[in-house]
Amino acid sequence: MRYFTSALCTAVGVGLLAACAGNLSGQSGSVPSLMSPSRVERANNRTPISLVPGWMHATGIQRLHLGMAFPDKKKKPAGALYASEFYSNLSEAEGLINAYPNPNSKNSPPTCTINGYAINGWGVDLQQNLILPAASDGTSEPSINVYAGPKPCGKLLGSIADTNGQASDAKSFDATKDSIYVGEILATSTSVGDVLVCSLKTSSCGPPVTNSAITGYGGGIAADTKGDCWMSAATSTTSGFVLVYWKGCKGKGAVATGTKNAGFGGLFFDAKGNLVSIDITGALYVYSGCDPKCKLVSSSALKGDSIFGNLNQKGDEIAMGDVANSDVDVYKYAPTGLKYLYSFSNGLNGTTYTEAAGFSPTNKNL
Repeated sequence: MRYFTSALCTAVGVGLLAACAGNLSGQSGSVPSLMSPSRVERANNRTPISLVPGWMHATGIQRLHLGMAFPDKKKKPAGALYASEFYSNLSEAEGLINAYPNPNSKNSPPTCTINGYAINGWGVDLQQNLILPAASDGTSEPSINVYAGPKPCGKLLGSIADTNGQASDAKSFDATKDSIYVGEILATSTSVGDVLVCSLKTSSCGPPVTNSAITGYGGGIAADTKGDCWMSAATSTTSGFVLVYWKGCKGKGAVATGTKNAGFGGLFFDAKGNLVSIDITGALYVYSGCDPKCKLVSSSALKGDSIFGNLNQKGDEIAMGDVANSDVDVYKYAPTGLKYLYSFSNGLNGTTYTEAAGFSPTNKNL
């Protein structure tokens, strides 16, 4: 099942070009030969942007410092795993998101696919609806698209035009009825990251929510049932880290203190209510509080450089896209640390970035 086929893009973001030179050496295919526009030019021209920075580790580097473990062979299949690629086809500038059986320790092929466009982060709500942002394809505005659950790769329920910029991530407890919290890579007006609160019922978004400490790209977004929200962002395009908290997801917000991250990445809450922060440099941090004072619960090294991931329904496993190794890594999760289980890559082309992965159904705390 395929949706959302896009036209050829007229330009490729500088983040994509920076890493393609290294990642595609010795592989077939070609990278468009284009001048890399500035951050302001990318914002104004709607050029698709990847959150993968040029300094990220090259494909094939593995930095596993965790004890190897074997998947539980007695585990019964339950739900699905999603995995996405920023661009799956460089000549047509399309991205994709695949659905897989859960667990997928046998590296089974995808059961279905949705075509997207320049896919960074995305979310699954508690009804198993998929919230999939897309960049401009040169003929349309960026958008936030909702696909029906609970079966993977469901029909398109609706789209919200993103007139503010390009989305980095999206979360909602019920995308058809409740607020959709959207992280923005950068706004056209400021060229830095911010947060939007959107609604599928009105097909619109409220005014941008931001903080002066965000001086680079916006990354992961998290929200709780009270309507508070958090953003993990860069302080210099794709470098540095700042975590910002907004009560009620409005106002100027406050910079969270006590964080240890070296880089930005995805955010989510675990089953115990801890805020989990993926560090693009290859680590995962678990914090309590962060409203705005954080207390470090644990830190773990990752198998490769990752940006986005999420927990299963029970909250005891996490799946993450692995940019460094062009696959998905699945770990046993506890607030005190991780244990590596397995990886899979079947159906992922490996030509561009596997930025995100996650479970459907996901943990109730998102």
